[in-house]
Amino acid sequence: MASPHVVRPVEEITELELDHVASSVADKGSTCHQCRQKTTDTKTNCRNPDCRGVQGQFCGPCLRNRYGEEVKDALLDPEWYCPPCRGICNCSFCRQLVLCFLLSNCGGSWTACCIQQPCQVH
Repeated sequence: MASPHVVRPVEEITELELDHVASSVADKGSTCHQCRQKTTDTKTNCRNPDCRGVQGQFCGPCLRNRYGEEVKDALLDPEWYCPPCRGICNCSFCRQLVLCFLLSNCGGSWTACCIQQPCQVH
């Protein structure tokens, strides 16, 4: 059962709460590739020069629980590649791309497959 919506009186809003209002999207942190939660904690940094954007960013709990790795170790490893770049990512988006690739007959890269030849999975 959901908790009821409580409307707080204006007088109860503190200066501290007002100071924590994000003024831009960048102030809210970065997104984890796996859980897609935007938080201010430190995420992984994929060393693959072909890795783009959020693909190489994983939060500590996701990297540990899904892949048995630690963000601290990944950050300190100059050769560390993220799970998508290693072809082992089990997030819903990557699993869907792999399924799309398997269902199609394109011989190209699996990441470009769905863009070139959309399948029924989407």
